[in-house]
Order: sequence, then C-alpha cells, then structure tokens
Amino acid sequence: MKRIIVLLILLLHLPALSQSYSSNLRRVSREIDKVMAVTSDIIDGTMTFEKSRKVQPFIEEQSKTWRKSQRSLDRLDEAPEAELLAAINVNVGGLIEITQENLKYWFQEDPRSS
Repeated sequence: MKRIIVLLILLLHLPALSQSYSSNLRRVSREIDKVMAVTSDIIDGTMTFEKSRKVQPFIEEQSKTWRKSQRSLDRLDEAPEAELLAAINVNVGGLIEITQENLKYWFQEDPRSS
C-alpha cells in the first residue's frame, strides 16, 4: 500500500516539476528574444551605415533590456537551468559587451558618424 501511495505522489508531482521547468525555459526564451531583437536593430543600423546618433538609443535600450533580463533570469536556481544560464551569460553577455564597447569605438573612428 505504501508503494502505491508513493508512486501516486510521484506521478502527481512529476507533471508539476516538468511544467515548472518548461515555463522557466519559456521565460529564458522570452528574455533572450527581447535582447536579440534590440541587438538585431543595432546590427541593421550599423550595416546600413546609420550614424552613431541613430544607433546610440538602441545600444542604451539593449543595455537596459539585458539588465532587466539578467534580474529575471537570476531567479532561476535549479541545476540544469544554471548550466543554461551560464551558457547564456557567456554567449549573449559577450555579444552585449562587444556591442557596448567595440561598436562605440568604431562609431567614434568612423568618419560617417560625425
């Protein structure tokens, strides 16, 4: 009888865990989509030779969106999520860093940006 009760509890608990994990993955996906949408605008502006003053608001928005996304993602604390978040911080964080620093220098050196 105890085995049946334990099995029943496990069967009822597993869908809740998988649903929680799946909703956390959706959260991660939404947050990264927000950041990448702004990053795409920056890339489009840079590739179409926009001036620095037109791209600068996108860079600031990207920074603000990334900070908000990091606060949201910091709430996830399970082991598989930690590995995913580490990969996101390395890859997307690196992209943000390139955009924030190197692109600013590129615009300063670009004669079209004045």
